[in-house]
Amino acid sequence: MLHCSQPCLQPLRAAAATQAQEVVALAEEKGSLYWKALGVMNQGSALALAGKASDAIEMLISGITAYRKTGGTLCIPFGLPHLARAHAELGKFEEAWRCIGEAMTEAETTCLLLVWRQ
Repeated sequence: MLHCSQPCLQPLRAAAATQAQEVVALAEEKGSLYWKALGVMNQGSALALAGKASDAIEMLISGITAYRKTGGTLCIPFGLPHLARAHAELGKFEEAWRCIGEAMTEAETTCLLLVWRQ
């Protein structure tokens, strides 16, 4: 997932957005719902970091929903902060805080599951 928003890293964000598009295209070609969902989440993250909040929200909700349908949990805590950022950018602070809280809960749950499985 994309994590940095510093302007000096704009070329890296653009490259990451391109790679996310390639992941989605390859996942569609191979029929991999899991990888397509991760690619869509990354596309949404790139949009959030680029200041395209409305598009980011749509893409992130779509990617997170699809990812959850695959049974995936590990990457949810990385997508939700970008969704929170996009909501905050549009002044939807309650939604932003909800996403942050959900990300924290998911992270705690995921870490507990990883420790438990070891």
